[in-house]
Amino acid sequence: MTDAKTPKGEWRYRAYFRLMDASLFFWIVLIIDTFVSPYDDPDTFPVWYAVHGEVTIFFCLFVSLFLVFARFMRDDYAEGLRKRTFVLLGYGAVVGPIFINIGSWVIYYTTLILNEPGASLDGTVPQRAPDYIRWLLVNETTVDVVLGGVSQVFLGSFIAIFRFLRWKDSR
Repeated sequence: MTDAKTPKGEWRYRAYFRLMDASLFFWIVLIIDTFVSPYDDPDTFPVWYAVHGEVTIFFCLFVSLFLVFARFMRDDYAEGLRKRTFVLLGYGAVVGPIFINIGSWVIYYTTLILNEPGASLDGTVPQRAPDYIRWLLVNETTVDVVLGGVSQVFLGSFIAIFRFLRWKDSR
């Protein structure tokens, strides 16, 4: 009876997909936490928030960034998925801002008409506009905040699209 030998780097390929799974999990946790955190009180469980924040940031930023560049951990199939993911990210980078802009203006005009029926629709923000409308159109944002947000969206989208394509291929 002979023992079946496994290829030398097979553990790396499996580890790549497991890290991808963990990273997707923590991106989902981060998204949920983004919507829930304004209603939380961090003073209630300070250790939980510190550990949760550190682990989530580690997986969402550092592990995700590592997975984008870790070619030595990818086999041919994973490399093909990475290329397909970047193609879809390119399409999203072109079409995404258009939909975000259209959506923000639809939200703006809808809320403006509902809150102030006689308001001018020339794009100015009235004084009594809801906070989320004022933030959307009046807030000034610095370059570092924009670049940080874009990189986070890119990394999260890379992980989500990669996992979706893998799931789709497995069906």
